[in-house]
Amino acid sequence: MSNTTKPTAKPGRQPADRKTTAAELHEAELANEELLVDMPTLKPPHQLRIREKNRVYKLLFSSGFISDTGDITITDDKSVLEQLPSMLDMAADVDDFAESIAVDKQAYAAWSEGKDFDVFFAILNRYASAVGESTSSAS
Repeated sequence: MSNTTKPTAKPGRQPADRKTTAAELHEAELANEELLVDMPTLKPPHQLRIREKNRVYKLLFSSGFISDTGDITITDDKSVLEQLPSMLDMAADVDDFAESIAVDKQAYAAWSEGKDFDVFFAILNRYASAVGESTSSAS
């Protein structure tokens, strides 16, 4: 038995070695939708150009965050404190990405002021899941 503890993950972010149940996925999806309910319109995932899609993938795979199912996960090889600066940078990168695809950039910029990073992880989750779906449905 190990004395190490694993970081507690919020909905939508689970330790890499833990399987997420369908109920947990649904709960996380609802929580993300609640965070984004008043967000101004962004370009839908199926309309993203390749550079924009690649930005979603780069955001997912940067800073120790990995996704093979569209969910954001926290790897167990770093402590939460070591990951925090990367998490904050990643949230800012997601904000930049979302603003770049916003239908009304000024409305998005105003909406995003003062939001916590959970909101930006919710945006990334939405686009990470949908980009994979739009790629397969576009053929």
